Amino acid sequence: MTESLKSILDRELSLANSREMRKIVSPLIIEVVNYSTNAFGRYASLTKHHRHEDLSILILFIHTIEMMDSIEVLISRSISEPAQLILRSLFEATLGIDYLLQDEKEYLNRSYAWLINYVHNKIKSYKSISDHSKNDSSLPRALNEHENELVQEITKELPDPSDAIENLETFFNKPYIKNYAAEFKEENPRHWYSFRSGPQNLKLLSRKVGREAEYMILYKYWSTISHTSDLQRFPGKTKNGESGIKMIRNPEKLQDVASYSITFMLRTLRKLMMKFSPGEENAFKVWYTQNVQEGYLEITPKSY
Repeated sequence: MTESLKSILDRELSLANSREMRKIVSPLIIEVVNYSTNAFGRYASLTKHHRHEDLSILILFIHTIEMMDSIEVLISRSISEPAQLILRSLFEATLGIDYLLQDEKEYLNRSYAWLINYVHNKIKSYKSISDHSKNDSSLPRALNEHENELVQEITKELPDPSDAIENLETFFNKPYIKNYAAEFKEENPRHWYSFRSGPQNLKLLSRKVGREAEYMILYKYWSTISHTSDLQRFPGKTKNGESGIKMIRNPEKLQDVASYSITFMLRTLRKLMMKFSPGEENAFKVWYTQNVQEGYLEITPKSY
């Protein structure tokens, strides 16, 4: 087996350098994730499944849980920089939850807008597979112009999407969706949260829910990692003081990643609790005090 260049990637050294921090943050994140899974189970049992009223928020919630669990896996291996990509996704999901819960009178409109937008995007995706025109969204056109044996092999196994498209389109005819779907189609909003004169982009969404500063400071930085446009992450100094490259698995961001992810999830848990089961508030406070507070305040300057 090929050995890594230790000046670039030294897995054992990274684990050693992050051991004390990981002892604090990994169990803390696991505790919050475990609590969240139980909260999801309780809230899902209270929803109106037959009308899909709460499906959107439950999907966003389970997404945040999965992202936070993934962050813990990376932190346990002292991988902090890539963990910020997952934190970015977690942040986006919590913005969506905040928007859904911001105004009870708009909850149903926004919840259905998310579902309708999902179905529209799924249909577009299926249609791109069978579209043999020369438009930009046609997968066959892209395959013809850019030969890619791997992708072509995969597409050979794709079934005809006609039945899937037809099945999805029946969703728009459900009695409780029909009027919303017609209005959504006529308005053709840029994003699901843009429906009925909502925010036109993620920055405006963050402003709408009172989190624009987080977007401008944190999300924009995480996006530079996602879009490979951040030069500052890698230049560093060698032991001799010469210019060099920082090691991969640099643990310097572990505390920040853990602190932000726990903060976002605690906020979300509290808001979901007030939506689905406000009677749990005292139990939530007890859980937080006994299982989270001490470690959380050790890594976070200010409580959520």
